Amino acid sequence: MSRPSAPGAGRTVLRGLFARPRPAFPRPAAGARPAGPPPQAFRPSDVPRWATTAARLAAGVTLPSGLWRVALVAGVPKVVPRIDAGAGERTYILGLSLATEGLALATLGLVRPWGEVVPRWVPGLGGRRIPVMVPVVVAGTGSAAVTALCGYAVYQWAVRPPLGTPLQNTVVTVCYAPLLAWGPLLGAVTASYYRRRTRG
Repeated sequence: MSRPSAPGAGRTVLRGLFARPRPAFPRPAAGARPAGPPPQAFRPSDVPRWATTAARLAAGVTLPSGLWRVALVAGVPKVVPRIDAGAGERTYILGLSLATEGLALATLGLVRPWGEVVPRWVPGLGGRRIPVMVPVVVAGTGSAAVTALCGYAVYQWAVRPPLGTPLQNTVVTVCYAPLLAWGPLLGAVTASYYRRRTRG
């Protein structure tokens, strides 16, 4: 009598862009409830403390400039100059602040589990491992672009006339200066992410 094949033998494994990691624990029997909280199926790589700190800083350096743009739209007296802008332009300014902060917060994915495995609530891709080079290329390109853009902004700021009153000029300078650290911080966190996930 031939030996029965193991369950699941001969199944075709679909290899896509994302590979689903194997759970590190046995599945409970049907109808059985685990005694304690379910163990994690995936544990992220060890993240250096400095990388976590740098990611948090990168997520926060855009906040002062975003708040300045909100004050600009709101017309805070004496702090920001008055602008003659319609509803569409004001909406664009607020949207730019939200988009910038959203991109900055995405840096946290380089030090969090959802930056290595797609969250399970995402339809179709939930639980699948993210290829290393996808975040690296996106974040690396963003780091280079932000660094170049901020460098150009510094040049423009140095050659253009002051903005409004001395107080208003000082406020906008203080609010936008932290953006100079965004590109280098993002680049450092990206390099740490790449080394962490490719080390043998």
